[in-house]
Amino acid sequence: HNGDGLMDLIIADHGYYQAGGNYPSKFLLLENTGTVNSPAFTVVTDDYHDLSTSGIGQSMYPAFGDIDGDGDQDMYIGDQQGRLHHFENISTTPVAEFQLAQPNVTDANSVVIDVGQFATPQFFDVDGDGLLDLLIGERNGNVNYYRNQGTQAVPSWNLEEDTLGGLTVTEYWNITGHAVPFMFLNQDGEREMLVGSESGAIHHWTGIEGNLTGPFTLADSTFGDIDEGMRSAVALHDFHGTGDLDLVTGNYRGGIGFWRNDFSVGIAGEVDSDPLRLFPNPADEGVDVVLDRPAEHGSRLQLFSSQGRLVLEVPARGQRIRVGTSQLANGIYLLRMTGGPWEAVHLVVQH
Repeated sequence: HNGDGLMDLIIADHGYYQAGGNYPSKFLLLENTGTVNSPAFTVVTDDYHDLSTSGIGQSMYPAFGDIDGDGDQDMYIGDQQGRLHHFENISTTPVAEFQLAQPNVTDANSVVIDVGQFATPQFFDVDGDGLLDLLIGERNGNVNYYRNQGTQAVPSWNLEEDTLGGLTVTEYWNITGHAVPFMFLNQDGEREMLVGSESGAIHHWTGIEGNLTGPFTLADSTFGDIDEGMRSAVALHDFHGTGDLDLVTGNYRGGIGFWRNDFSVGIAGEVDSDPLRLFPNPADEGVDVVLDRPAEHGSRLQLFSSQGRLVLEVPARGQRIRVGTSQLANGIYLLRMTGGPWEAVHLVVQH
């Protein structure tokens, strides 16, 4: 929201009750006024950018991403009718300022994108080509995948799959599923996906890497045994600077859940501790990547944004590699090294 390197929260809803039976949809802005290691949230407004007056209607759902290559976050809003609306970030300061650029976003064939009902978009580089693609959940419980076949500055959306990975979150006793997708990179730099559902269960899908035609693998249909109520939504982010992704959940009745990642995995045998370390972290102008052994010939360091986009790649030589970060926007990135046994780690960039 304000470019300070701390992740804020934008909370969507179906609608706020008003006298007369009206339920205008609004976005609640919770600004992170804490630190990289200790988040704290302050309510700034319950009607972010006065979007209740936009005419979009109920069940607005936002997605943020730099789709025009100008370095700031633009916004798509999904609506109850299954369509998307593009708001361009026209701000000249770090604080976002949105202006409606295109109601009823169209695809590469100039056809209005319409997934049926209750569109829940997410921007993510699904195919690893450096461009943000579109994932859109819908009422029927499936996830649509629109590949970006345009450029960094001008996206062009092409429907690749209307049921990505063959997945559905519709339970056998119901006819609707209300899928809310959230794709992310795991500690190995591979894509996984959590999907909220009408029942409230959070579904966890793996087997995505190199397998976009599916089927994906359902790793868990009750992720973390978390059930905060029907019509669940989910987002992941490292709010504590630990290198682990924390979980934020929403639900139909309006509650918000915040789950800190304290899970640990036991591994038998001897394991080197911290084989890959970063100094400093958070970083401003640059970061030193220190390895516990020399990098193998041909190894490369790769830096990914939180939306899966490769933003930097450099050769890895020796045991200490300097990576410049001055040109990167504030935020949390995933640093991965190829050609070795190292797990990916999170890097915080804060200027």
